[in-house]
Amino acid sequence: MTKSDKKEKAIKLRKEGYSLNFISKKLFVAKSSVSLWVRHLEEHEQLKQQNRKNRINSKEKNTKYCSKCGKEIYNNSKSGLCRKCYNIHNIKKFTIYNGRRYIRVPKNYEGTIYKSHNFILYARFVVEQHLGRYLSTNEDVHHKDGNKLNDTISNLEVLSRSDHTKKHCKIGRDIITLVCPTCNKKFSRERRKTHLANNKRTIRTFCSRSCSTKYYSSLKKKKSVS
Repeated sequence: MTKSDKKEKAIKLRKEGYSLNFISKKLFVAKSSVSLWVRHLEEHEQLKQQNRKNRINSKEKNTKYCSKCGKEIYNNSKSGLCRKCYNIHNIKKFTIYNGRRYIRVPKNYEGTIYKSHNFILYARFVVEQHLGRYLSTNEDVHHKDGNKLNDTISNLEVLSRSDHTKKHCKIGRDIITLVCPTCNKKFSRERRKTHLANNKRTIRTFCSRSCSTKYYSSLKKKKSVS
């Protein structure tokens, strides 16, 4: 079969409604050649438009959308969620650090991450899921009952960073009067800067650095003599 015979045969088959793939395989001709031979036909343009409509309709029928964010997802998604929402709503790894509960989030999480290794406060995560948005860096989550491990939504409220700080800080300074163990002099000092504060390891507070030096040097002399 000559090339002209194949061309005539291809045009005839295309008029009958056969696809380009079928014609190229039947005549052992490249698909591009068949397309060049039949592109002037009205039937060819009508078939192209019909195929395009069929592809669009089939795509619309088979398309699925995420039940949380509405993003288009794959047809084989059993959960009905996109990958981002699936990772967020199937988090199981918790850790407790410094009296607070933290949770690991995926790398594509757009919220504020306070710790390394993609950990954030679980209370913050609960509020973000309840509100349906990410909290800004100027927003904090406050526990109403003071229990930092009680992360139920009824116990949480969103405050600005300044308001949250005011709630947890005392108004004014706590000034106390002490007696220096070296010179027996009375002096005033803020409580948080003395040995009475929980974060201090010392057991005494002096009125000055010189009194502190004299006191501990005398202790060293007594130990050396004994």
